[in-house]
Amino acid sequence: MSHPATAREALLAELIGDVAQLLDRVDTLMPAMDGSRQKLTEAARTVASAIQPFEAHIYTTANKAAGSAVEHIVRRTNEVAADSLEKQTRSMRDAARAIFRDEVGVALRQLEAAVKPIVDKAKRPWDTWLTHAAAALIGGASSAAVVIYLLPR
Repeated sequence: MSHPATAREALLAELIGDVAQLLDRVDTLMPAMDGSRQKLTEAARTVASAIQPFEAHIYTTANKAAGSAVEHIVRRTNEVAADSLEKQTRSMRDAARAIFRDEVGVALRQLEAAVKPIVDKAKRPWDTWLTHAAAALIGGASSAAVVIYLLPR
């Protein structure tokens, strides 16, 4: 080969030499790259075959978690409903007592005040009979006095 005449030819010759070395290196790396490709293909198949049992496991775990979550939600809902029912019952009871005390209690106290003398008389029935007996005795004595006084002697 003759020596290059210009710098450009020298650079081109060196570039061609570098490309030739690069191609030689690629040729020497080809078997290693093919081996790596085959190993990657096998690894992909292994991963693909391992995914199916893993998916089944994840699916089962997710179903269990969903079931547990639903059970927890139902349990908490029932607890909240029971608590709410208890609070509502207590509030209704307190409201009913207040209404009874404020509305019915006043009327009952008035009725009690009106009925109290009657109940007191009913507890002592002899008071009425004593009054009648006294009136009868006085009436009888008065009648006897009038008869004795007015009768001719």
